[in-house]
Amino acid sequence: QFNFNICGNKPFQLYVEDSNECKDSIPGSVDVWCEPTANFNANTECFGDSTFFLDASIPTGTITSWEWIFGDGNTSMLQDPTHLYTSCDTFLVELRITDSNGCNDTIWKDVVVWCLPNPSFTSDEVCQGESTTFYSTSTQGNNPSGGLDSWLWSFTTTDNETVQHTYPSCGTFPETLIVTDTNQCSDMFTDTVVVYCNPTATFNVNPACFDDQPISFTNTSS
Repeated sequence: QFNFNICGNKPFQLYVEDSNECKDSIPGSVDVWCEPTANFNANTECFGDSTFFLDASIPTGTITSWEWIFGDGNTSMLQDPTHLYTSCDTFLVELRITDSNGCNDTIWKDVVVWCLPNPSFTSDEVCQGESTTFYSTSTQGNNPSGGLDSWLWSFTTTDNETVQHTYPSCGTFPETLIVTDTNQCSDMFTDTVVVYCNPTATFNVNPACFDDQPISFTNTSS
């Protein structure tokens, strides 16, 4: 056995000698096939979005098989697969390739699926005509994730953690907050805002003569 240090067509010579010290030799050559070089690219996605894997392997012949191991127990035999992870994390992805000569190579790379931010808010309960103040209580998602970067409220274009809004009438109003982080991952939260109706002040009073006082007032407010 002999290990060649580079691939290609390698010449060799066989020398033989028998017990009578008679000798012969014959030249020959052998093909040492170059191995393919496994490589791939994968986009970094937010949780809930599919990750696209692009084979970037360098063949020396014809690559005939691709085996992807996504790091979450799932696999694929496609050249350029798409995979939807069911959790956010950093996954060690393995790609094994084999060419038409039976030569193979393997590569491992970390692939990140960003965790989403955790949106939430509270609001004041106010009377009709008063401004409602909204307070974002959103938090950054679990690792890996980015810091909070923008707050999109359903009733205003103001991008801020704390905003105010005055409703034209009393009642209950569903409002939504969409929070986006520095990785451009976003999630939404919806809650109901209460604006209390103002009471209606009314009364009844009958006029009376000066000598018939006191005058009676009746509150009929609702």
